[in-house]
Amino acid sequence: MKLLLHMNMPSGRNDGTHQIILDMPDVFVLANLPSQLKQGYLYGTHITYEWGDNNTRTWSSRGPMIVNFTHVGKIAEYYEG
Repeated sequence: MKLLLHMNMPSGRNDGTHQIILDMPDVFVLANLPSQLKQGYLYGTHITYEWGDNNTRTWSSRGPMIVNFTHVGKIAEYYEG
C-alpha cells in the first residue's frame, strides 16, 4: 500500500508541508497500520513520481526509508485521483 505521510517539518524547498510517499507492501489496509506504529517507526520504500508526456505517472524508488513516527503529523492512503 502506498501511504502519504505529512511530516511535522518544512520541506526542502521550505514549503509549509513536507510530504513523503512510502510504499509499504506488508500493509494491505490502513486499519492494519497501528500494529506497525507500536514499534515507533515506519519502514518502507520511499517512492517518487514524475509526469510523463501522455499525462501518466512514472514511479521511481529512492530506496528503503525508516521514518521516526514522532515526526509524522498525519498518515493517509495515497490516492491517485
